[in-house]
Amino acid sequence: MLEIGKVSIVTPCYNGSSYVERFFHSVIAQKYTPIQLIIIDDGSTDNTLEILKKWDARFKQEGIEYIWLTQPNGGAASAINKGLPYANGEFFIWPDSDDELMTNSIQNRVDYLNQNKDVNIVRSKAIVVHDNQQKTFAFNIGDNQIDKKEDIFEDMVLQRTYISSGCYMVRMKLVDEILNRKIMESHAGQNIQILLPIVQNNEVAHLDKNLYRIYIRQDSHSRNIVSNIYQESVKREIDLATNLSIIVTSLNREDLVSPIYQLIYSRCLLLSSKYNKVDEVKKYAKKLKASTFLNKRILFFSTLAFLQVLPLVNGLIKRIKKK
Repeated sequence: MLEIGKVSIVTPCYNGSSYVERFFHSVIAQKYTPIQLIIIDDGSTDNTLEILKKWDARFKQEGIEYIWLTQPNGGAASAINKGLPYANGEFFIWPDSDDELMTNSIQNRVDYLNQNKDVNIVRSKAIVVHDNQQKTFAFNIGDNQIDKKEDIFEDMVLQRTYISSGCYMVRMKLVDEILNRKIMESHAGQNIQILLPIVQNNEVAHLDKNLYRIYIRQDSHSRNIVSNIYQESVKREIDLATNLSIIVTSLNREDLVSPIYQLIYSRCLLLSSKYNKVDEVKKYAKKLKASTFLNKRILFFSTLAFLQVLPLVNGLIKRIKKK
């Protein structure tokens, strides 16, 4: 039985000893109640689990229902699946444990959903900062015109709009009805597995407020700004394409598989050019050409993606010829 008004937070955590308490403080600072926090230690090798345990008394003192769980390392999606059966709130959020909720983050989103009973999903903007003492500003998320659209399924599939986990709030009934409280497990992440099945037939409201702070960490698994390891970057892109393809196929949208790979191969082509991987440039240029399709609408967007990498590729080809 879901508790009306309660917000369930389900958050995976892996080796979070240096930042998870910052996240906890942001939960305690929320102006909204009631809150349930479920955090899952995903097989951490540092002292994350000990930290989670010691917060029992503090959350009890603050009137927050707190559940910590632990499991062998299986990835964020696996950890979400571990925590979902315990969630009993009317509303569901799943922020990352290395980020922060702004003080009004939960209150503002619950207020919107309570005032708009026909809306099942709402998302806010976010501010991205560097994880240093000054919290140096990097950029904002959610300011583009496309981010204000309500029908975002295809935009989300083709990575034209943001999928930052802590920006979203969903009515738990959708998690029950659509996801059956279980998502596809993958080490590539958890957000698309949660969001795509839900947003396919549900419009998403946009709050023009920064309600989430995202930290860029040098060792972050999900968002190194510039990766020093080419193979890891390409693997991340290919894993994303695989996951997206599996999900859209399960949703009877096989028509999106081709544009997904068109987009991902364009990104891999950009990466291989950036890292001067001549053979890889040729490989992904060939794959990109082979993945061409006839749908004019999709072709338009994939062409735009290709044009972004074309100058870099041409420059690399000229350097090769000179040699």
